[in-house]
Amino acid sequence: MERISVKELKPDTEITSSFVLRNKQVFQKKNGEPYLRLTLGDKTGEIQALMWDNLPKPEDIKADELLKVKGRVNSYQGKLQITIQKLEKTDFGDTKPSEFMPVGTQDPNILLFYLEKIISSVKNNNLSDLLDLFFKQEDFIREFSACPAGKTLHHPFIGGLLEHTVTVAKICESLFFLYDFLDYDLLLTSALLHDIGKIKELKFSSSISYSNEGKLLGHIIIGVEMIDEKIRLIADFPQELSNQLKHIILSHHGEYEYGSPKMPMTLEALIIHYADNIDAKVNGFKIWMDNRPDSSNPNWTEFWPKMERYLFRPKNNAKNISEE
Repeated sequence: MERISVKELKPDTEITSSFVLRNKQVFQKKNGEPYLRLTLGDKTGEIQALMWDNLPKPEDIKADELLKVKGRVNSYQGKLQITIQKLEKTDFGDTKPSEFMPVGTQDPNILLFYLEKIISSVKNNNLSDLLDLFFKQEDFIREFSACPAGKTLHHPFIGGLLEHTVTVAKICESLFFLYDFLDYDLLLTSALLHDIGKIKELKFSSSISYSNEGKLLGHIIIGVEMIDEKIRLIADFPQELSNQLKHIILSHHGEYEYGSPKMPMTLEALIIHYADNIDAKVNGFKIWMDNRPDSSNPNWTEFWPKMERYLFRPKNNAKNISEE
C-alpha cells in the first residue's frame, strides 16, 4: 500500500492509507450509540476523522499506534476530515516511528556548529566544565539534538529543542552587545541549559507525549536536578554561582502561573525569560500562520484558542488556499 500523507489529501476522494493516532475521543450519537472522533497524523500534519459504525473497542486502539484507515475525505466548515469506513491496527514494519513526526527545517549540523561556538566562548572555568559535562557526552547530545521543545505550542518537532536553544543563545549574545554589564558567561550558560529537562520531560516516537517524570515534576525542576548532579562533580564550584544559575532555570517562565517557582530576580534571569518567551511565541505564531489559514479569508488564520485571538497573515505569507 502506497501511503498518502495528510498534506496530499484532497476533498471528495476515497483513500486507504496509514496514519498515527494522535488523539481519541468517544462521543454519543443522538440515539445513544457511540462514535469515535480521532486525530490522525504524520510528519506533514494532522486531520480529524470520524467513525460512526462498526467501531473497534476504544481500548483496543491507543495513541502513538499506527492505524490503517479506509474512508472518504470530505470538507466540513472549510476543513478536511475523514469519514472512516474501516479501521485496523498495523505495524511500522521497516519504517521508524519517528518518520511520522515533523522535523525541523534548520540543518542540525549548522545548529550544532553554533552550539559548539557558543560553548567555546564561555571563559569561566566552572561554567565551561559544566557545559562540557553535558554537551561533550555523546548520549546526551544525541538525545538533546533529537528532542522536541514542546508538545504543541512551540518547536513541536524532532530537533526542536536544539533549534530553540541555539536561537535563545543567539538572542542573548545580541543583547549582551547592547547591555555589556551583563555576566556573559552566566547568561550564555543559562541559555544553553535552560530547557535541558525536556529530554526527560518529553517522550517521542511517532508523536510527542509527557513522561511520568515530566508530568510529576516538569522540565524546570528536572533541569535543576540535572544541573545540580553535574555541579557536584566539579571541585569547588562556587555556591553563589550555583545559586544564580539554578535561579535562572527556576525563573525562566517568568510568572508563577506559567510554572516558574520563582520570578526573575537578576538581570540575567530577566533576559533568559524574555529570550525564551520571544522565540517560543515567534515559532508558535509562525506554525499557526502557516498551517491554520481561514478557509474563507487566507489573510487571516482560524481562531487560536491558546492565544485567544486570530492572527493576520500579510499578503507575502497568505498563500492562496488552493495552492496549499
